Amino acid sequence: MLKHPAQSGLQKKKQHKTADEIPGQENMIELYEIMRLEQLIELFSNIGLDLFSRTLLQEKILIIRGEAGVGKSQLLANAAEKLNKEGQYALLMLGGSFLNTDPVATQITQQLDVDFNFQALLHKLEILGAQANCYACLLIDAINESPYRDIWKTGLPSLIAQINKFEHIKIVISVRSGYERLVFNDFIIEGIETNKISNIVHSGFREESIEATLIFLTIMVSLLCRHIFCKPR
Repeated sequence: MLKHPAQSGLQKKKQHKTADEIPGQENMIELYEIMRLEQLIELFSNIGLDLFSRTLLQEKILIIRGEAGVGKSQLLANAAEKLNKEGQYALLMLGGSFLNTDPVATQITQQLDVDFNFQALLHKLEILGAQANCYACLLIDAINESPYRDIWKTGLPSLIAQINKFEHIKIVISVRSGYERLVFNDFIIEGIETNKISNIVHSGFREESIEATLIFLTIMVSLLCRHIFCKPR
């Protein structure tokens, strides 16, 4: 089997990093980090992740589009249920429950009926995700069903900017196809059209969008966090 160029480079680096060159504990730490990177590269190779799947692993936002009735809501509901059953963290909210022109972040905390603001909520989710070595996921379904759709044109970029400050939080948004320009600003539209923002079109439950969504939400937990990024005790 052909080896990934980066893997060969790491092997050469490990061969050159001997105990004579780096004394004691520093040597052990560096060798451990090299070993973890080698395992990560091998893992990607073994599970056959394509470029799109690797992109999903790295992105903080996923937009799911699709026609009415194809199962976008069921897809998000199933994903949230799966995450929570596995001891992870997922908050599922309905776009139709955003009923006024208050900022999206404000309405999120109001719907959750918590006595702290959205920034504090993100801090709490970040702590939970970090402690469990997983992502805490915020899923908002069918934002096109909000009676005041313009709130998303400013609200979504704000959410993304805030979530990007945290390592263990992701957000998934679903929207009915044809409504994109009613809820997204030009920056988001351009990101979708150029694939700078991860997005999939869900056409039904036999489509690849199911697998892609689960990759985005869970693969870091099931394959990476538990087996690579958990420090030995």
